[in-house]
Amino acid sequence: MVLRRALALAVTIAAGAIPAASGCARISGLDAWEIVDDAAPVADASVDQGAGDVSIDPAVDPSIDPGVGDTGSNESASEGGDSAQLDTGVEAEAGPDLDASVDAASDAPAPECEAGAGECQGLVPRTCDATGHWKSGTACQYVCQAGACTGVCVPGSKRCSGNLVQTCQPAGQWNTGVKCGDAKPACFEGACVTPSCVGMASKCGKGADQSCCGASEVTGGTFKRSYDAVNATDQSYGATVSTFVLDRYEVTVGRYRKFVEQYPASKPAAGSGRNPHNTSDAGWNASWPLPADQAELKSRLKCSAGYQTWTDASGGNEAKPINCLDWYMAYAFCIWDGGRLPTEAEWNYAAAGGGDASGHRVFPWSDPPNAWGIDPTYAVYECLADGNASCSLADLPVVGSRSPKGDARWGQADMAGSLWEWTQDWFVEPYPVPCVDCASLGTGTLRVMRGGGFDADAANGSLLNVQRNYDAPGASFYSHGVRCARSP
Repeated sequence: MVLRRALALAVTIAAGAIPAASGCARISGLDAWEIVDDAAPVADASVDQGAGDVSIDPAVDPSIDPGVGDTGSNESASEGGDSAQLDTGVEAEAGPDLDASVDAASDAPAPECEAGAGECQGLVPRTCDATGHWKSGTACQYVCQAGACTGVCVPGSKRCSGNLVQTCQPAGQWNTGVKCGDAKPACFEGACVTPSCVGMASKCGKGADQSCCGASEVTGGTFKRSYDAVNATDQSYGATVSTFVLDRYEVTVGRYRKFVEQYPASKPAAGSGRNPHNTSDAGWNASWPLPADQAELKSRLKCSAGYQTWTDASGGNEAKPINCLDWYMAYAFCIWDGGRLPTEAEWNYAAAGGGDASGHRVFPWSDPPNAWGIDPTYAVYECLADGNASCSLADLPVVGSRSPKGDARWGQADMAGSLWEWTQDWFVEPYPVPCVDCASLGTGTLRVMRGGGFDADAANGSLLNVQRNYDAPGASFYSHGVRCARSP
């Protein structure tokens, strides 16, 4: 008797005679052994290569049913209850080891994906290869979609197309764009800006690193004009002001240069520059006098050889406030730049910090409102900016040089000191009442100015928020400047 392994898998054995007395037979791919009689006559055994069944020639052993031989469960063949045991008698060669093939297949990584599929990991495209595994490609510049790079721009980025601001959509394509409005009619580096700010370097503020074109919203409310409860206590002249935007800084030489470069094409059109909160405001009057051409405008900006900030060529004064402006030259610039002149009530309201518990300030920076402190770290005045008492152009530094210490409640700098700033109103005394977004627009001979100049004397009250000044609209002087108001 010998041990023989029972068939568990279908195998193919090369056809041919199997020696009868070979003892124990082992067939690759089988998973059990059984005891057989090694003397049993087996004259002819062959393996059906097509089906994996073992067949016996009935002419040699009639007791074997030719139909039996399926080795899927055991190797017994019965005929009328008699059984015949199949014994190959040799170590059979059945081709590749199926056990090893199964082991190798189980060791191979399972497929991750369907061949040919695509996906993205962030900006990195991935493609499923023939073995069902992801392969990463080169990161996309703009957008990755379904495993492929696409798009022409970074989603969320902006650019200018004329005076349209275009935004890159999630698919990496530019939209049709939004047109810049009247307040900021020019598009620059993907944002609507005022024309004077196109290409303007950030040279303003205490660190000379702030945009000279900054503006902030002034929250509207009700207050009492020229009242601070300390120096001026008359509460008769209440006014209501709607929310508006006011430039953070006085207009600089660099910004005004843009206006000059386009002059006379930069002259305002009749009716432009209206205050949208005041229905009685007719805007610019085409009969108002302006220089005839660029040469005359440049000449008018040279009102004082020792103190004028204008230079015909760009130089070191670009971040200083432009002076030597008359009322018409100031108003025309603000209109061209998408704004207008502030009304006297608006200017007073912004400098005073409104009319609530934080308002009616003595100085723009006074917090609490009745704080009386003033020195050259808050404001530019009395020709002290360069550290000595004599006056020179060095006493008129870049705009915002005392910011943020000297800033008003809503972020405006130099509202006390630096330059006197033109407002829209005729000088009328006393103030007209009632006043809801009002301005004195009738007739007169003098226009109102506010804020004090770099040579102003603090002792006489020139820098107080309640202080008013005035001059003829055609007068240009080295202490005259402007800051523009805008729609929110």
